[in-house]
Amino acid sequence: MSFNQYYSIDSLVEAGRQAAADKEIVSFDLFDTLVIRRVHDPDLIKLPVARYISALAKSFGITIGWRQVQQIRD
Repeated sequence: MSFNQYYSIDSLVEAGRQAAADKEIVSFDLFDTLVIRRVHDPDLIKLPVARYISALAKSFGITIGWRQVQQIRD
């Protein structure tokens, strides 16, 4: 398995788009793997991210509440 390092969000997103171009479903664990949290209590970031994911899903016509996102994550 090879690994790549990305030093900007833009380059990471572009690489992800290229890798996912021919895929039907793409899944990854964002917490503690892709994002380094600069907060004392990492659980504090989960609620805002769940709300963001819910809003992003809605923009694609997918209805899922932030509580359900949080429940799936936990």
